[in-house]
Amino acid sequence: LREEGAEQRPLVVSVHGGPHSCTPTSYSAALAFLASRGFAILSVNYRGSTGFGKALLDSLPGNIGTQDVYDCLKAIEVCCSTQNVDRERIAVVGGSHGGFLGAHLVARAPKLFKAAALRNPVTNLGAMVGSSDIPDWVACECASSGTPPGPEVLKKLFAMSPIAGIDKVEAPVLLALGLKDRRVPPSQGLEYYHALQARGKAARLLAYPEDDHALDTPRTSADHWVEIAAFLEETLLG
Repeated sequence: LREEGAEQRPLVVSVHGGPHSCTPTSYSAALAFLASRGFAILSVNYRGSTGFGKALLDSLPGNIGTQDVYDCLKAIEVCCSTQNVDRERIAVVGGSHGGFLGAHLVARAPKLFKAAALRNPVTNLGAMVGSSDIPDWVACECASSGTPPGPEVLKKLFAMSPIAGIDKVEAPVLLALGLKDRRVPPSQGLEYYHALQARGKAARLLAYPEDDHALDTPRTSADHWVEIAAFLEETLLG
């Protein structure tokens, strides 16, 4: 809990993918590495995460990009009011649906976040329908139907996508993409990266030609987490 006079550490908000998975209390080498570099870590199990009952699990489909984003912002608010963290130095880190949330968060609260590190993020739901190896994921999580989706469905999917808020992004963004990813095709991250660059926003891209969605081969895992740590040190620690 917050202690008067204690050092306020920069906060890294870690959001899991899925979205129907969770961040367990077990050891995470990646998060421990970031903590060893001087960052406080907040892992958010938003409503829709596993382990909290079926009602909460079922509450998320149809509400991605709103309910889960709200929960992350609320968790940050509580953390900043109760812990020794610096609310002026906050970053978000996430992959897959966690990257979807990270991209939403930096657009929804552009003054709050100073950086975002996104791994194979979902950025354009409409484009996911015909290019992912699980096209039904979009239909389920967005409560939509139709393949290919018609104009009204595409309009809805675009509004639910991080790409719709890209003009509001202020924080520097680091993207890590596995070029053999069939779950969230690299075109998702590439489109987001090029859209940021086209608007003169700070964006950097890490591309791993032989990796898929998990980015978990030993060489790639080590490389991209070291790059994320360096990026966060640069943006949050100066």
